[in-house]
Amino acid sequence: MTPSKKPYVTRMVAVVAAVAVALGGYAWLDAESDRLDAMAVRRLGRGGRVEIVRHGDVVTVRDMAALATGDVVRTSGAARARVRLEGRRDAWLAPASEAVVAGGDELEVRSGGVLVRSDDPTTVAIGDVDVRPSMAVVRVDALDASARVASYRGDVALAAPGRPEVVLEPLFQVATAAGELAAARPYRLDPSDAWDRTRLAPVVELHERLTRVADRIAAAGARPAAPVASLRARRPADAAIAVALARTAAAPFGAALRRALDLRDSGGQWAVVAAIMDVGPRALVAELGGVVVAAGVADPAAAAADGPHGVAPGGAGTATDAPAASAPDAPSSGASGPPPATGGTRTDDPVDGGGDDDGGGGGGGGGDDDAECDNEVDCILPVLPTPPSLLDDLGGGG
Repeated sequence: MTPSKKPYVTRMVAVVAAVAVALGGYAWLDAESDRLDAMAVRRLGRGGRVEIVRHGDVVTVRDMAALATGDVVRTSGAARARVRLEGRRDAWLAPASEAVVAGGDELEVRSGGVLVRSDDPTTVAIGDVDVRPSMAVVRVDALDASARVASYRGDVALAAPGRPEVVLEPLFQVATAAGELAAARPYRLDPSDAWDRTRLAPVVELHERLTRVADRIAAAGARPAAPVASLRARRPADAAIAVALARTAAAPFGAALRRALDLRDSGGQWAVVAAIMDVGPRALVAELGGVVVAAGVADPAAAAADGPHGVAPGGAGTATDAPAASAPDAPSSGASGPPPATGGTRTDDPVDGGGDDDGGGGGGGGGDDDAECDNEVDCILPVLPTPPSLLDDLGGGG
């Protein structure tokens, strides 16, 4: 390539990336989009085995193989598999997973992890629960006695015996056990999970950046507790990120702040909360970066030396959003917890589930005191180091 063409190509790559972000927001890219015939399976990865169990016989898949209704596809070791049903219906099996081809439009998950992309109406059965994605991407992580169902993209209907159908919104998850559906909560991102890394790459990147920012804020110390109820027990980093989210969101500041804190208290990691609220990563990081620099956590010279917005490049920190560890492509825990105050599913009869999670970050609910937070200066000054420059940055005076 001649030197004169390199800037043009670079600009075109940047334009394509920008268009992809604009169209998809937090969309994922299909890294395994090679052609596969309908009702067929392809082996992926190295090591391990992909097998078809048919009428008691076991067939080892070396590359590709045809499928029939009733076939059981299973993976072992490090091997993965891609299954194409009829129409525009694709599924990926993680290592150590098993699924039954129940028909040209139906898959039954028996164990492990299965990711389904469906542009046509599809049924994914997990125990007594039917998951029905259409124009959506859904993952199912099946454990011994429970499972987690999560939407990566699009609304996903779930039906359980004797229960009204619920609709799971994008980037929410529910736990299911014995035919019961727990209340929806924000999706629990795991940066070490292979599907999260590839399908939700922008969210993972934002998660890691926010963790580094949170570490820098935590290292700077904090002032006494906030007078606002919704921020009173918050860590300084959580308060700063919540305020930055509210300032960047399309909704009025007070409503956006309450929404962000509700999602956080339901177990949401800040990057996932931002995606649910349709706040762009660049806008959020820029807003938060301004607060960090103005608060004295990083000065402009350090910002220029360390990276964007005074955040030193490097590994993720420990301040706010450390997810539960799990191996890549391994089923994640479907533990449920307190239901979110807003969003997640649409139903008149949610079923609460048990369990615990480390996600919330503490703090009380909203209440009438949240009205004081309509002034963003009042919200953030009590919990952050507050040199005079922070007042200017937040528009609160000189």
